[in-house]
Amino acid sequence: MYRYGYHENGWENSIELESKIIQNSLGKLELSNCFLSWSDLKKNISDKKMEMFTEKNIVLLIEKRPLYFNMYYFIKKDAVIEDRVWTSLREDISKYNDLTTNILLKGNNRLSEDIIKHLNFSLYKTYIRKSFVNSVEQPYRELMNVEFARSKDAKEIYCLLYGSFDAKVSCLPSKEELMELIDKKWTLKICINNEIAGVLLFEDFGKKSYARVLCVKEEYRNNVIGYSLFAKYINMHINNIHLFYLWVDRDNREVLSLHDKFGYREDGLIDNIYIRKDK
Repeated sequence: MYRYGYHENGWENSIELESKIIQNSLGKLELSNCFLSWSDLKKNISDKKMEMFTEKNIVLLIEKRPLYFNMYYFIKKDAVIEDRVWTSLREDISKYNDLTTNILLKGNNRLSEDIIKHLNFSLYKTYIRKSFVNSVEQPYRELMNVEFARSKDAKEIYCLLYGSFDAKVSCLPSKEELMELIDKKWTLKICINNEIAGVLLFEDFGKKSYARVLCVKEEYRNNVIGYSLFAKYINMHINNIHLFYLWVDRDNREVLSLHDKFGYREDGLIDNIYIRKDK
């Protein structure tokens, strides 16, 4: 077992053999749960945001998130993982408190079952993906005034997000990510009585747009605020986005109903969040 962090002489030489496993499995549901780019992974390791654990045919990356740790795995195609490998990996990741991992599913996935079983994770929460192809002809009616968030709103928005949601929800941004979303005008807000009552964070990728998180302050929760944020968001993108998508807790019936009003439908992709059973 090897453990890699940042090395002054260059971490790249240390993971030369493992890089092929990582690059060959990225974005493939049957081999990895990571959809970051190879360049982003390299930067995160060099910035000391990730640590690497590797054995024959398998690589684990542990990422430090604001309030927990997240695990990515990469497995060589057609590899057989021996029991001693799982034992060694369990020992190395046992030091991480609040360790989670996300596994995307579309149909059966034997690999994910092996990861969960052998590394002692248990199901924590299930998200479903909803999407629709843009066919909006007329703008939606915006029932409330929606604005772009500004840099001075970052602290208030951050507190609202982490005070409203479980920290293990991976869509929540770090402080740095939130500032980037605000700077790119990917954060919408509604204010009531000079305070932020609701926000919608999103990201655009070419002709696709991802509604990352909708958050409404508890005392203002109603469909008007959520509806107005989504109406503004979709109206902004009518002419330049082909596909809209998002992830939502399958048990959140109120939000599921809101998405339905804008044409979002389940597309068969499921994201299971798992946490370690022991420490």
